[in-house]
Amino acid sequence: MNSRGRVTLPIEEGKEELVQKLMGLWGSDAIRNSDGTKLNNYFENLDQIIYATYFVARGDQKWANENPDEIINAVLVTDRNTAFSNTLKIELLKTYYKEQLEVNEDKKALDLMQVINKTTNKILDKSEYHYENGFVIIENAKKFNEYTVNFLAKQVWDITHMYNHLTNNWTGDKSTPFDAVYDKTYNHMLENMKNWLEIKTNVDVVRFTTFFYHFMVMYDNKKRQKYGDWFGYSGTVSVEMLEKFKKAKSYELTLEDIADGGYYNNQFRNPSKKFLDYVDFVNEFVCEKAKKIVDIVHEYNKKAIMFIGDNWIGIEPYSKNFKKIGLDGLVGSAECGVDVRMVSDTKDVAIKEIRFLPYFFPDVFDKSGQALKELKNNWYRTRRAMLVKNVDRIGFGGYLSLANEEVGFTEYVENICNQFREIHDITKDTKSKKLDKKVAILNSWGKLKSWQANRTGHASGNYENYKYIGALEAIAGLPIEVEFINFEDVKNKEKLNEFNLIINVGKENTAFIGGKNWLDEKVLTNIREFVYEGGAIIGIADPSACSKDKGTHFSLADIFGLDKEVGNTYQYSKYEQKYEKVLKDHYIFNNLDKNEILESKVFEDSSDFIYRLDENLDILASSNYSINIAANEYGNGRAVYINQSYYSLMNTKMLFNSILWATKSESPNIYITDTKDVEVYEFSEVNKLAVVNNTNESKKAKILYKNEVKKEISLEPNEIKWL
Repeated sequence: MNSRGRVTLPIEEGKEELVQKLMGLWGSDAIRNSDGTKLNNYFENLDQIIYATYFVARGDQKWANENPDEIINAVLVTDRNTAFSNTLKIELLKTYYKEQLEVNEDKKALDLMQVINKTTNKILDKSEYHYENGFVIIENAKKFNEYTVNFLAKQVWDITHMYNHLTNNWTGDKSTPFDAVYDKTYNHMLENMKNWLEIKTNVDVVRFTTFFYHFMVMYDNKKRQKYGDWFGYSGTVSVEMLEKFKKAKSYELTLEDIADGGYYNNQFRNPSKKFLDYVDFVNEFVCEKAKKIVDIVHEYNKKAIMFIGDNWIGIEPYSKNFKKIGLDGLVGSAECGVDVRMVSDTKDVAIKEIRFLPYFFPDVFDKSGQALKELKNNWYRTRRAMLVKNVDRIGFGGYLSLANEEVGFTEYVENICNQFREIHDITKDTKSKKLDKKVAILNSWGKLKSWQANRTGHASGNYENYKYIGALEAIAGLPIEVEFINFEDVKNKEKLNEFNLIINVGKENTAFIGGKNWLDEKVLTNIREFVYEGGAIIGIADPSACSKDKGTHFSLADIFGLDKEVGNTYQYSKYEQKYEKVLKDHYIFNNLDKNEILESKVFEDSSDFIYRLDENLDILASSNYSINIAANEYGNGRAVYINQSYYSLMNTKMLFNSILWATKSESPNIYITDTKDVEVYEFSEVNKLAVVNNTNESKKAKILYKNEVKKEISLEPNEIKWL
């Protein structure tokens, strides 16, 4: 096994001996600087591949100071303000962090401003208000009506730079981002790139972090995060960008088209046609501009890789324009399998790398042991995904000295690095075998947001979203072929018939269920025919939910054989629902402990009330008068309903069993195990099985093929064993 390579190590000035020590311990073949650390002559002359972080849109404060009209803007919405008299004075930045943002007072920017009566949902005529020194004043406001203001603000402090200052107590001047939408500034960016490359002769790889537009994070007046959207486009908006959009698309956008009533078209919102047009336009603009910068890097015989994060808005790695950039590689920050798959499933780049979390910053590395605990949990989840579709490299970021002070941390990283190299060495970079059934994950975004569904940032997400993101995390490490599709794909029967199973998972009224797409006759009839003719569907939480007056809440209630009570059918009797926990024997619970299921979140008390419609519905788990899990036959096809999908080893096994049952693969043509704690992956091209213990305890497992026991095996905690 190779004891060196495929690992990128962060450097730290003044810690040269530590860098040398960890280069040996972790077997790195590349080093990089992070935000806040610098490469010096010592580091640049080491026997390592030299990665240098480069910021295209910040880091030249002199330019930002001299060109204040060309810094990056954002569209913002004020909080709601109630008029208690006929005069209402609204301070635009009252609840924002004024060190981060300034109102754009340019005439064209102020002309785009919109004042909205939120009680009547009407936009005020410009004659009904005026702007004055950071305030909007409405002279004839309607008493006890609420008002908001959409406006453009300048981002006078780069978001990542600001976060690092506040997190690490950095001192020094702000770093202000400047905008490639202005020709003068973009040409300056090109010149800066050339000048930097002339100096950095020892650098092998330029690591862009990233290009032009940062995902939007807004802080409040108490220096707390007010709003954060890892996928958000509100920080791309400017007068110039909207003018370019109008020229390209032949119609005008308003600030409200992006501000979206304060929801900012976050990716949980079902995207409007206008917003999709804007995303497409910005994507094309960013990729075209980024290509010229990457071309310059290649002229200097260096590789160009991009970090998926920070200033990555508009890049869209799964878009049709992405390959035009000509990047050599991608780096993504990863704490779980979904993060890995977001990188490993991309096309058109040669190098795919993940930077593990936790990042070596003091907010986590406080000598409490939390950092090591997080790393272990992250490795269990990322390793599953790597065995399905691997990346080429791994790495870390931040201050090495902090990692070195955590007991056991650097030693565990050594273990991770060795296991990662071992996977590559043994598999010879071949792919693991997949179930001979293809799975589609259906939502409003489809391919464009592959492996980004139900996410607020990294896949751990927010507490209120755990029950939805868990399904994606489970799937990331299952031996199945997955593709993300949208409702236009469903309308195309030829495309739909590429799949054996559709999964629709998420909360109602979100883009990840589909909203009004479930009112489309062609969508409904095509899916019904697909299942009836032998296809399968799995719905998790609120599948096909759409508010309408057609008698059911789930548009595919007939396929699932059940529906959700939302207050419209209280008068109907719902039979066979019990308060006590009920769990039936079924293949979906195969190789799972019944008592463990009964004590799990499968039976979590929730406000949902799911009830039977079809007399032949097989209710597998129920409690609190509601169905938790059910299976149904629909023509020649099958449907499974699951009320929640928190990520756990048990839920992962249950979901995999559901996939096998729904696709009539109860005797699968791939290797599986008889326990939730151990998974197996077959690399048939090299005649190897990888058997993985996903727990901190010793485990025994039986390896099965077509339901026959082929081998019994014992594994140490966290062990990967090759057969």
